[in-house]
Amino acid sequence: MSGKKSLKEKSKVDLIGEQKVLDAYDHLKLEPAGNGDAAWERFTAALAEKEKVKKMYPGRLFYYSAAASVIVLISLSVFLFNRYTSTTLHAAYGEVSSWYLPDSSRLMLNADSKVTYRKTGWMEKRKVAVEGEVFFEVKKGSDFYIETPEATIKVLGTSFNVYSRDGTFSVKCKTGRILVTSKVHRSSDTLRGREALDIPADNSSGIKKYQLGNQEAATWINGEFYYDDVPLSAVIRELERQFKVEINASEIVQSRHYSGYFKNDHLDSALEYVCTPMNLKYQVTRGNHIRIY
Repeated sequence: MSGKKSLKEKSKVDLIGEQKVLDAYDHLKLEPAGNGDAAWERFTAALAEKEKVKKMYPGRLFYYSAAASVIVLISLSVFLFNRYTSTTLHAAYGEVSSWYLPDSSRLMLNADSKVTYRKTGWMEKRKVAVEGEVFFEVKKGSDFYIETPEATIKVLGTSFNVYSRDGTFSVKCKTGRILVTSKVHRSSDTLRGREALDIPADNSSGIKKYQLGNQEAATWINGEFYYDDVPLSAVIRELERQFKVEINASEIVQSRHYSGYFKNDHLDSALEYVCTPMNLKYQVTRGNHIRIY
């Protein structure tokens, strides 16, 4: 039989050495006065045996220390990842999704929209970033902030719709009160129920603030999309998001302005609603590809 001990035997010897030291130390503490010499001899002998084991297997201590360090680093990395990594809520093309934030505030995400936030410290600092179109029902609590490339919105407790795509920004307040600060114009406006604010992508007409009147803040939740004198390109992009299709049209066609609406329950009906009033035609070329001309 080889003179080298197996790993299992080494572990056993190491544990025995540790236990001897502990036992000897206990005897040293409990030994009556006057009998300390014998206890001290047992303690020093146990220490010597433990050192002997260390010399026999010098690499084991390094191995266990290295393994412990790796475990600590992994645990710390997981902790930091969970603490500082953002959570993303997403609605894909052709779908509308509903979500709840940690404070029970409710979000409705339109197709191809995204909301990002951090769970850590949420109740103290409620802040989300928006890409696309989202309807908010915010619960009362600490200040609630929404960041988009175009503006920052501060909320105290209300319901409203935010649209932020390709530089175009719009917010429609259904109930309550919100403060909107434009990053481009460096100006702030307070919106109350039934008020809205638009910031066009080209900034040619500046900020537009207006009353909603009978218009709903987020008709898209019911699958209805209304437009008032907007470039047809914006309508085409929404059709693509709602029906998961690809639509091709010339720049001249896309630059024309459209007023009207469509529903997202049937593609052919939606195309008819958009194309017929503008004397345009459409053709399904292959699969989910459509040409408007």
